[in-house]
Amino acid sequence: MYKGFTLIELMLVMVVVAVVVAIAAPNLRSVVVTQRVKTVATDLHTDLTLARSEAIKRNAGVDVVPVNTANWAQGWSVRFGATVLSSQQAYPEVTLTGPAASVSYLGTGRMSGTAAVSFFIKATSYPAVTARCIYVEPSGRPAVRADRDGDSSDGVCD
Repeated sequence: MYKGFTLIELMLVMVVVAVVVAIAAPNLRSVVVTQRVKTVATDLHTDLTLARSEAIKRNAGVDVVPVNTANWAQGWSVRFGATVLSSQQAYPEVTLTGPAASVSYLGTGRMSGTAAVSFFIKATSYPAVTARCIYVEPSGRPAVRADRDGDSSDGVCD
């Protein structure tokens, strides 16, 4: 007797795999976009923490500057004067709104202004994906929060 698979068995397995892939593919796209929103939040939080740490270490001002203030998702950089300490490239499929100007840290690690700063991160084409917010207190400490109300159109993490 021969050991192995018949052509019919092989075709049946291929059909089952194709059906599973067809069902899973749309959900997989949502998972990818959800992970991208989380990645943007993590990267921005990391760069804000870097800027604060560098400001304290150097005892001088350090800025986080967006490429485009209308959409921070186009990228940003952490700068000490003219020196770029870190830079971030654009993120597709994500909208990131933040302050209209750069975020500046003093040599003490505190924000240069007296008001807190917030960023709102959402998926551009997937409103069901949970949005993220980053709040920067006047003390300079950033914190990431998930949008608990599930409404990414309001621009607020409640």
